[in-house]
Amino acid sequence: MIRKQCISGRITVVAAVDMIEEAIGGISRVVFKDGLQFKIHNTTEVYDLFDRTGLSKRETERLYGLAVVAYDRARHHQPRNPRGPGEVHISHGVSTKDYKSGIYELLQKYVAVA
Repeated sequence: MIRKQCISGRITVVAAVDMIEEAIGGISRVVFKDGLQFKIHNTTEVYDLFDRTGLSKRETERLYGLAVVAYDRARHHQPRNPRGPGEVHISHGVSTKDYKSGIYELLQKYVAVA
């Protein structure tokens, strides 16, 4: 429900991450691979948010924003996860693994609004 509201633009990306974090008791890890998976972990459970069916370009961009802001939240606000904050792979030029500048650019687009 929160994911759908965010992707449709009814709530901001940052507000959606805040709501998800509150609902699950904190975000400790995020795994996003474009077209393959989107999972948000707390310290004990995994929540699957994957569903790319019929998204417009604008909705897809919000989905990417949701993944990046959730990853940033896992990186900064939760106790250290021994497996790390996770990974986000959106495209060849936007990845937490090799192309972090693209991730930071996308993050600034949404965090600056908050």
